[in-house]
Amino acid sequence: MRLLVVEDDEAIRRAIQVMLEHQGYTLRTVESAEKALDALGVERPDLILLDLMLPVVPVLICVMVDPGYNSSMKETRKVSGSCAA
Repeated sequence: MRLLVVEDDEAIRRAIQVMLEHQGYTLRTVESAEKALDALGVERPDLILLDLMLPVVPVLICVMVDPGYNSSMKETRKVSGSCAA
């Protein structure tokens, strides 16, 4: 199972990484919603662990529930803050 961990606090991000890798998960960690959006453009994880207090989180949630997400619309979605295309 591939996981994406989105957490801006380095200590928390590292603790999550150590714990999940010890359990045998394959994961990528990023420190911002913007970097998570970039990561989603490269590869879709099976699960995203997301710090809900990050800026731009509503946009990231829209991307997660929209399998037809088009990376060229990323800037529009960041500005609008909505799931509307």
